[in-house]
Amino acid sequence: MTITKKLIKMKKIILTTCVFFMSAMLLKAQSLSPTVISSLGGFSESGDYSLSFTAGEAVTETFSANEHILTQGFQQPMLVSVSVRENEMNENFSVNAYPNPTSDKVFIDINSDMGEDLYLQLYDILGQKIQHPMHISMQSGNYVHELDLTGLSSGMYMVELKNESGLLKEVIRIQKIR
Repeated sequence: MTITKKLIKMKKIILTTCVFFMSAMLLKAQSLSPTVISSLGGFSESGDYSLSFTAGEAVTETFSANEHILTQGFQQPMLVSVSVRENEMNENFSVNAYPNPTSDKVFIDINSDMGEDLYLQLYDILGQKIQHPMHISMQSGNYVHELDLTGLSSGMYMVELKNESGLLKEVIRIQKIR
């Protein structure tokens, strides 16, 4: 083999290698986003809540051990980490609701070491206000407020207690039955 043939062969190898590496740098890997093709499915949204579903998904299961969770399938929940910092004002403040679940009336028992004005607001599960905020002039000690739920349909309701400055004191979940 002559030197020119060897140079041509070496140039071909170098050119082929360069083209291979250049094309490899231009390629992009696949990304699998949460999409699925199925015979049935849907998505619905109302307020802060959404519902997504599919039928015919082959494997869906959730495994958990200690602090680790493994889920399978395309219908994955969005992992949102929410932390709540305890309010120092709530140390001497407690709220109880009874009877819960209830069919007509619920009693909100508020116990506080501080005298302050509170505002009680009732919401449905979608976060819509059910009644106007109720003003409670609270003295230190115990106070019981009667909340009438007779005109409301069965379901889950939230009672929110805030002070005059709008600082959230407590949220209680109430289950209305019948």
